[in-house]
Amino acid sequence: MTVAASSSDSSCHCVLVVQAAAVKEGTSLTDNPAFKDSVPGSDGKSLSLDSLIGKQALVAFFYPKAGTSGCTVEAAQFREHQNQFEEFGAQIVGISGDSPKDLDIFQKAQRLTYPLLADESGDLRKAFGIDPMTRVTFVLDKAGKVIMSYQGPKGSDPKEHIKKSLEALKSQSGSSSGGGMANDASKAGQNAPTAGSMESLKNLPDNANDSYTGAETLK
Repeated sequence: MTVAASSSDSSCHCVLVVQAAAVKEGTSLTDNPAFKDSVPGSDGKSLSLDSLIGKQALVAFFYPKAGTSGCTVEAAQFREHQNQFEEFGAQIVGISGDSPKDLDIFQKAQRLTYPLLADESGDLRKAFGIDPMTRVTFVLDKAGKVIMSYQGPKGSDPKEHIKKSLEALKSQSGSSSGGGMANDASKAGQNAPTAGSMESLKNLPDNANDSYTGAETLK
């Protein structure tokens, strides 16, 4: 939410801008209209975040610009660890303000196998209470409740978003009783990621799978 106010003093025109804070852990987004609205994807088809939950958890990572170095590293590393998210029964989705055409180029170049949404209107960012150019990751449970919100300090390693997301899913899985993501993974014949697989995140180079950094081709 942005609030603007001007002074009645003719010698000064002051504007106060207040940026809404990111949604807090424990917040449910299922009643937010933007959560239910369909957003164009990289494949040209529209998709709503609401349609991705219910049977699975959701990991939604917001990134500033497709094709830039940090965003490329982050997207590629989500891809490299996608099997671990699937073991927790979680769906990954990347969201930015890029056009569907630019996201299609980015997705194909990075061989990304999860959805990318084009939030050109910024409505999804507003729903999550974040600025346009920030890198923030949210983990939502099956009911659409935020169980993790992570925005690292400026210049932080993009790998931390993957690490924090997996830790949140692991914690949620461990706290579930008689069902939940842990049982869903078990029924699928899968095992939750081990400490060793979590540790492997630390060993990824900063340019892991960074095969596409040419933002200038996104025109």
